[in-house]
Amino acid sequence: MRAIYSFLMLLATPWLYARLYWKGRKNPLYRARIAERFARAPLPVKEVDVWVHAVSLGEVIAAIPLLDALLAEGRTLFVTTMTPTGAERLKGRFGERIPHAFIPYDLQHPMRRFVRALNPRLVLVMETELWPNLLMEVKRAGIPMVLANARLSERSFANYRKLRFFFKPLVGVFSSILAQSPADARRFEALGASADAVEASGNIKFDLQTPKALDPEFSAIKARLGGARLTLMAASTHAPEEAMLLDAFKTLRAELPEAMLWIAPRHPERFDSVATLCREAGFQTGRRSQPESLNASCEVVVLDSLGELPGWYGLSDYAFVGGSFARTGGHNVLEPIALKVPVFSGPHVHNFMAICETLLREEALEIVADAVSLMQAVLRLHNNPGTRNARVQNASRVLEANRGAVAKHLAVVNGLLENRQPIPPDSGAL
Repeated sequence: MRAIYSFLMLLATPWLYARLYWKGRKNPLYRARIAERFARAPLPVKEVDVWVHAVSLGEVIAAIPLLDALLAEGRTLFVTTMTPTGAERLKGRFGERIPHAFIPYDLQHPMRRFVRALNPRLVLVMETELWPNLLMEVKRAGIPMVLANARLSERSFANYRKLRFFFKPLVGVFSSILAQSPADARRFEALGASADAVEASGNIKFDLQTPKALDPEFSAIKARLGGARLTLMAASTHAPEEAMLLDAFKTLRAELPEAMLWIAPRHPERFDSVATLCREAGFQTGRRSQPESLNASCEVVVLDSLGELPGWYGLSDYAFVGGSFARTGGHNVLEPIALKVPVFSGPHVHNFMAICETLLREEALEIVADAVSLMQAVLRLHNNPGTRNARVQNASRVLEANRGAVAKHLAVVNGLLENRQPIPPDSGAL
């Protein structure tokens, strides 16, 4: 099966090049570092303690508490991502302390070159990245692997189970699978992972650390916009969520004329189109990238920057986390919760189902059906400060009660590094 998969990936190579050039029209990073996608660029470091693969922005955010802990222990790290948004968030958070490269496409020989050149002591893969050539080349090199903060939704499991013969060898290569929940652990075992390798260790997203103080630059911008105005943050939005929110926002402004909407699109290539959409909807629109446009006349602000979301969350009064009106599956609701901001989400949260269910049980999150319902819920909470404060306190308790997964991950990683047993070289057959 691996030979067939690798052959199909090879056939797709021209399309992969074309896709990079196409996406590079709006994000130059796709073209600027194209050699990395095929393991043709020199690596900034070699022979690190831990290579962490976090495919995109969400996985990078999830990995931050663990990366902090590993750095605190003096471990040398290297991080790969697939997307520029993930790379930018990593750079914004860690600067030069953690070197980065874009991971090669899952082609057999480029992946082999990359693994041999980097030669880490341990590979840590975030969440559910089961790439056949990546996993088999790491196994071939005799390097232990951990699937960290592992999750497997019911929907994904139903699809993977149909191809269990293909996925069983993949989940079997991990020395340890640290699942977010007992349900995730059971699904990995049912897919073919050894019960001895699987542990429900909790979700490291709960270990997110909040900044000790808000960036003065953000506070100064909020003051220019009118510091006392009610601010609703719509974060990590996807089409058509912005159009829905803008239309419904008019109903909120009818009740609260000074209300302001901040929109942070999930993907940078949509920054311009979202700003145009806001203006066409009739709103006075500012952009983070254009400081001169940010003043008290702004009704909507497009946060067209990368790596700054926590700072803007901290200055907002309410937060809606996107990808949940669109059928994307939602994004991380714990970021605003960690900053004591009341959070709303749409109904489509299958990527964060366990977290959302926990929060809902404790009345720490509100799910709304659509954008109009969101504006009504914001107004209702705004008019009931006691309910708002209770929501924030409930959320803080949930966050605190579920911390501890990073310590469990750290114990496993340190155990593998300090007691590493050579893994027999493998032919790479799948």
